[in-house]
Amino acid sequence: MKKNITDIINFFDNYNFNDEEIVLDQCTKITNVEKFVNSHKNYLLKNTGKKVFLPYYNRLLKLYLKLKK
Repeated sequence: MKKNITDIINFFDNYNFNDEEIVLDQCTKITNVEKFVNSHKNYLLKNTGKKVFLPYYNRLLKLYLKLKK
């Protein structure tokens, strides 16, 4: 599922971060969700359209979908 990066960023701009850890998948455990989101968001905004940064989008999308439930 593709989602517009603006929608994802807007979701996290209004998200109430807490100290919980999130297991994104069997290989990814996020210990600081706010830091994770901010770093991924910055990479994506500074490198719009560069395919090398697609994994950042994919991880942020996966987290977005998990938290949006």
